[in-house]
Amino acid sequence: MGKRLTRPFSVALFVGILAVFLIADRFTKDLAVEHLGDGKVIPFIPKILDFSITYNRGAAFGIFQGATLLLGIIAFTVSIALLLYLLVTSEQPLVLVIAMGLIAAGALGNAIDRVRTGEVIDFIHTLFVTFPTFNVADSCVTIGVVIFLIYLIVGMIVSGKTSPQVEEGVSDSETTQVEDGASDSAAQQTEDAFPSKETLQIEDVAVDSCEDTDSTDA
Repeated sequence: MGKRLTRPFSVALFVGILAVFLIADRFTKDLAVEHLGDGKVIPFIPKILDFSITYNRGAAFGIFQGATLLLGIIAFTVSIALLLYLLVTSEQPLVLVIAMGLIAAGALGNAIDRVRTGEVIDFIHTLFVTFPTFNVADSCVTIGVVIFLIYLIVGMIVSGKTSPQVEEGVSDSETTQVEDGASDSAAQQTEDAFPSKETLQIEDVAVDSCEDTDSTDA
């Protein structure tokens, strides 16, 4: 489904997305630490978003507080597993590679924070809805998972539409073969019951030949 990439291009795109968003995550977190200290808030989009720093010892959006080491191990394991998967498969859909790159970038971005300081820097705060403060890495994980789920759902829908068509094609083929066989059988029976003119002429010649042979013998 969709454009597919060979192994070298899949790995290159995965590593490229991983690098770009790791750098973006690290850069924005460093800016947040530098400019948002002492509870400072910087408005960004009125009544929608502002920037205010918080420190999170859990997973994305503040869940699983206190599981710093476990979450770090999981993040590194998932990222390595995704890369190894791309290295051992011959080709992958472009959309899936993008989703995997985003998920790995987000997981590693926050894992680096946990290894360095034991906590994750969050600074993007929503105003239009009550929602935990998050960061670029959290956004990468969320967008990657959404893309992956959409890919799976669309794939199941397409497969569901294709299967009946294949079955219908097989059924039509079998029906045609049966009809052809029945038609050939009926034609043969008709030919046996009503010999053609050429057949009758051949039979007449054979009869005459036999009579001539009998006359000669006599």
